Amino acid sequence: MRYRFISIVGWVLLGLVLTSCQRHQFVGTLLDPAKPISDFTMTATNGTEVHLPEEASPLLVLFFGYTHCPDVCPTTMYQLKQAMSLLGSDSASVKVAMVTVDPERDTSEILDAYVHNFDPSFIGLREEDTSKLAAIIAEFGVFYEIQDHPEGAEDYLVSHTPSLMVLDQSGLRLVISSGTLAEDIAADLRALLKSG
Repeated sequence: MRYRFISIVGWVLLGLVLTSCQRHQFVGTLLDPAKPISDFTMTATNGTEVHLPEEASPLLVLFFGYTHCPDVCPTTMYQLKQAMSLLGSDSASVKVAMVTVDPERDTSEILDAYVHNFDPSFIGLREEDTSKLAAIIAEFGVFYEIQDHPEGAEDYLVSHTPSLMVLDQSGLRLVISSGTLAEDIAADLRALLKSG
């Protein structure tokens, strides 16, 4: 009887070990090898220059959005805030930056207040030159289109790709779809940190 009990306990422990050794199943799309990203510089809302992909060390999460977005952007930023909280001490190894696709309305002050409303560590990035912004966005296969509006109008929408782009110093490593839960974002980021 005692042998049988020890045997059962042994099998249970073996099962736990094997389960803990399984590779993480990414919710996002893992790029292996990473997609190289051209070197470029953007201005952060605090006035500093941010050089990519150099800044992506160990990880940088980029989100292309805008502060007047009525739904997807605030929801995504909130999920990122929750994910960083779930990462605990690992969050120190992850930077989060929102690149505005609407620099006409998103001044540095507005963008800075917006990202810091979610987390003081979040970075706002903007590029006023629309041709440079388009080139940067094209690097990530991101789409955006500003709705036609009269000059000076403040009430218009911007269609954009709402995915999260996760970079390391080798380039674009992971693409996480809009609507992904904070728990899954955190798990994917933690797995990338461990594999790096």
